[in-house]
Amino acid sequence: MKNVILLLLLTGFQFSGKANSNQQSKENPWRKHQRPKHHWSQGHHNRRLERSIYGNSRLPIGAFCLPHGRRSIFFHDGYFYRQNAGCYNMVPAPIGIFIPRLPFKALKIFHSGLAIWFLAGNFYRESRNGYQVIETPLGIRVPELPEADLESVFMDGEKFFLFNNVLWKKRETRHGLYFEAVDYWQS
Repeated sequence: MKNVILLLLLTGFQFSGKANSNQQSKENPWRKHQRPKHHWSQGHHNRRLERSIYGNSRLPIGAFCLPHGRRSIFFHDGYFYRQNAGCYNMVPAPIGIFIPRLPFKALKIFHSGLAIWFLAGNFYRESRNGYQVIETPLGIRVPELPEADLESVFMDGEKFFLFNNVLWKKRETRHGLYFEAVDYWQS
Protein backbone atom coordinates (compact mmCIF):
# COMPACT_ATOMS: atom_id res chain seq x y z
CA MET A 1 0.00 0.00 0.00
CA LYS A 2 2.90 2.35 0.84
CA ASN A 3 4.36 1.73 -2.62
CA VAL A 4 1.06 2.69 -4.31
CA ILE A 5 0.80 5.97 -2.39
CA LEU A 6 4.43 6.76 -3.11
CA LEU A 7 3.90 6.00 -6.81
CA LEU A 8 0.83 8.24 -6.94
CA LEU A 9 2.72 11.10 -5.31
CA LEU A 10 5.64 10.76 -7.73
CA THR A 11 3.34 10.85 -10.78
CA GLY A 12 1.78 14.17 -9.69
CA PHE A 13 -1.55 12.94 -8.32
CA GLN A 14 -2.95 15.25 -5.63
CA PHE A 15 -5.44 14.20 -3.00
CA SER A 16 -7.60 17.20 -3.84
CA GLY A 17 -8.93 15.24 -6.80
CA LYS A 18 -6.90 16.98 -9.51
CA ALA A 19 -5.02 14.69 -11.81
CA ASN A 20 -2.36 17.27 -12.60
CA SER A 21 -1.02 20.23 -10.62
CA ASN A 22 -1.06 22.39 -13.78
CA GLN A 23 -4.83 22.06 -14.17
CA GLN A 24 -6.68 25.40 -13.89
CA SER A 25 -8.99 25.86 -10.92
CA LYS A 26 -12.68 26.30 -11.63
CA GLU A 27 -12.83 29.64 -9.86
CA ASN A 28 -15.17 32.32 -11.13
CA PRO A 29 -12.99 34.62 -13.33
CA TRP A 30 -15.21 37.63 -12.43
CA ARG A 31 -14.86 37.10 -8.70
CA LYS A 32 -11.82 39.31 -8.33
CA HIS A 33 -13.70 42.16 -10.01
CA GLN A 34 -16.79 42.00 -7.78
CA ARG A 35 -17.40 44.81 -5.34
CA PRO A 36 -16.12 43.96 -1.86
CA LYS A 37 -18.68 43.54 0.89
CA HIS A 38 -19.05 46.49 3.22
CA HIS A 39 -17.64 45.96 6.68
CA TRP A 40 -18.74 48.31 9.44
CA SER A 41 -16.21 49.68 11.86
CA GLN A 42 -16.29 52.04 14.78
CA GLY A 43 -15.04 54.85 12.56
CA HIS A 44 -18.27 54.89 10.58
CA HIS A 45 -20.33 55.55 13.68
CA ASN A 46 -18.50 58.75 14.43
CA ARG A 47 -19.66 60.35 11.17
CA ARG A 48 -23.38 60.67 11.80
CA LEU A 49 -23.90 63.62 9.45
CA GLU A 50 -22.06 61.93 6.59
CA ARG A 51 -24.07 58.74 7.08
CA SER A 52 -27.37 60.62 7.11
CA ILE A 53 -26.50 62.25 3.77
CA TYR A 54 -25.11 59.26 1.90
CA GLY A 55 -26.71 56.28 3.68
CA ASN A 56 -25.77 52.66 3.27
CA SER A 57 -27.50 49.76 1.55
CA ARG A 58 -27.00 47.45 4.55
CA LEU A 59 -27.52 47.68 8.26
CA PRO A 60 -24.66 46.86 10.60
CA ILE A 61 -24.61 43.24 11.74
CA GLY A 62 -26.61 42.91 14.95
CA ALA A 63 -29.01 45.80 14.27
CA PHE A 64 -32.57 45.16 15.37
CA CYS A 65 -35.91 46.62 14.37
CA LEU A 66 -38.03 48.79 16.68
CA PRO A 67 -41.63 49.80 15.89
CA HIS A 68 -41.97 53.57 15.68
CA GLY A 69 -45.08 55.14 14.21
CA ARG A 70 -45.88 53.95 10.72
CA ARG A 71 -42.25 53.27 9.87
CA SER A 72 -39.75 51.04 11.60
CA ILE A 73 -36.51 52.30 12.99
CA PHE A 74 -33.40 50.19 13.54
CA PHE A 75 -30.99 50.32 16.47
CA HIS A 76 -27.35 49.25 16.64
CA ASP A 77 -24.66 50.07 19.18
CA GLY A 78 -26.32 53.32 20.31
CA TYR A 79 -27.22 54.63 16.85
CA PHE A 80 -30.57 54.76 15.09
CA TYR A 81 -31.22 54.08 11.39
CA ARG A 82 -34.24 54.53 9.13
CA GLN A 83 -34.73 53.06 5.68
CA ASN A 84 -35.32 55.54 2.88
CA ALA A 85 -35.18 54.75 -0.85
CA GLY A 86 -33.28 51.50 -0.31
CA CYS A 87 -30.64 53.04 1.98
CA TYR A 88 -30.33 53.05 5.75
CA ASN A 89 -29.62 56.54 7.04
CA MET A 90 -28.44 57.40 10.52
CA VAL A 91 -31.09 59.55 12.24
CA PRO A 92 -31.38 61.33 15.59
CA ALA A 93 -32.73 59.25 18.47
CA PRO A 94 -36.54 59.55 18.58
CA ILE A 95 -37.55 60.87 22.01
CA GLY A 96 -39.78 58.38 23.84
CA ILE A 97 -38.81 55.21 21.94
CA PHE A 98 -38.02 52.14 24.04
CA ILE A 99 -34.89 50.02 23.57
CA PRO A 100 -35.04 46.52 25.09
CA ARG A 101 -31.33 46.53 26.00
CA LEU A 102 -28.36 48.85 25.81
CA PRO A 103 -24.82 47.91 24.76
CA PHE A 104 -22.39 47.26 27.60
CA LYS A 105 -20.48 50.47 26.87
CA ALA A 106 -23.42 52.67 27.97
CA LEU A 107 -22.39 54.98 30.81
CA LYS A 108 -24.54 55.27 33.93
CA ILE A 109 -24.71 58.85 35.24
CA PHE A 110 -26.51 60.04 38.35
CA HIS A 111 -28.22 63.39 37.81
CA SER A 112 -30.62 65.02 40.30
CA GLY A 113 -30.87 61.70 42.15
CA LEU A 114 -31.87 59.72 39.05
CA ALA A 115 -29.85 57.12 37.16
CA ILE A 116 -29.56 58.13 33.51
CA TRP A 117 -27.73 56.15 30.85
CA PHE A 118 -25.58 57.90 28.23
CA LEU A 119 -24.57 56.31 24.93
CA ALA A 120 -23.49 57.83 21.60
CA GLY A 121 -24.77 61.29 22.56
CA ASN A 122 -28.22 60.03 23.62
CA PHE A 123 -29.79 59.75 27.07
CA TYR A 124 -31.93 56.88 28.36
CA ARG A 125 -34.05 56.24 31.44
CA GLU A 126 -34.50 52.68 32.66
CA SER A 127 -38.09 51.41 32.83
CA ARG A 128 -40.04 48.13 32.90
CA ASN A 129 -40.01 48.00 29.08
CA GLY A 130 -36.26 48.49 28.79
CA TYR A 131 -34.66 51.89 28.27
CA GLN A 132 -36.53 54.97 27.05
CA VAL A 133 -34.85 57.74 25.05
CA ILE A 134 -35.25 61.04 26.91
CA GLU A 135 -34.38 64.66 26.16
CA THR A 136 -31.00 65.88 27.31
CA PRO A 137 -31.39 66.99 30.94
CA LEU A 138 -29.96 70.48 31.49
CA GLY A 139 -27.05 70.51 33.91
CA ILE A 140 -25.99 66.94 33.19
CA ARG A 141 -22.26 66.36 32.79
CA VAL A 142 -20.72 63.86 30.39
CA PRO A 143 -17.08 62.93 29.76
CA GLU A 144 -17.30 63.24 25.96
CA LEU A 145 -19.53 64.04 23.01
CA PRO A 146 -19.30 62.61 19.48
CA GLU A 147 -16.69 64.90 17.92
CA ALA A 148 -17.88 64.59 14.33
CA ASP A 149 -21.24 66.16 15.17
CA LEU A 150 -20.00 69.01 17.35
CA GLU A 151 -20.39 72.53 16.09
CA SER A 152 -18.66 75.48 17.75
CA VAL A 153 -20.91 78.41 18.69
CA PHE A 154 -19.75 81.72 20.16
CA MET A 155 -22.15 83.71 22.35
CA ASP A 156 -21.13 86.77 24.39
CA GLY A 157 -17.48 85.95 23.79
CA GLU A 158 -17.82 82.43 25.20
CA LYS A 159 -17.33 79.23 23.24
CA PHE A 160 -20.08 76.60 23.38
CA PHE A 161 -20.59 73.37 21.51
CA LEU A 162 -23.84 72.58 19.74
CA PHE A 163 -24.90 68.93 19.70
CA ASN A 164 -28.45 67.55 19.23
CA ASN A 165 -29.91 71.06 19.62
CA VAL A 166 -28.31 71.48 23.04
CA LEU A 167 -25.59 73.97 23.96
CA TRP A 168 -22.72 72.35 25.84
CA LYS A 169 -19.97 74.08 27.78
CA LYS A 170 -16.58 72.39 28.00
CA ARG A 171 -15.28 72.58 31.55
CA GLU A 172 -12.00 71.56 33.09
CA THR A 173 -11.42 70.48 36.69
CA ARG A 174 -8.56 68.82 38.48
CA HIS A 175 -10.29 65.50 37.71
CA GLY A 176 -10.28 66.14 33.96
CA LEU A 177 -12.49 67.51 31.19
CA TYR A 178 -16.26 67.19 30.93
CA PHE A 179 -19.13 68.72 28.97
CA GLU A 180 -22.13 70.25 30.70
CA ALA A 181 -25.54 70.78 29.07
CA VAL A 182 -26.31 74.46 29.69
CA ASP A 183 -29.26 75.36 27.44
CA TYR A 184 -31.46 74.26 24.56
CA TRP A 185 -30.63 75.80 21.18
CA GLN A 186 -33.20 78.20 19.78
CA SER A 187 -32.71 78.31 16.01
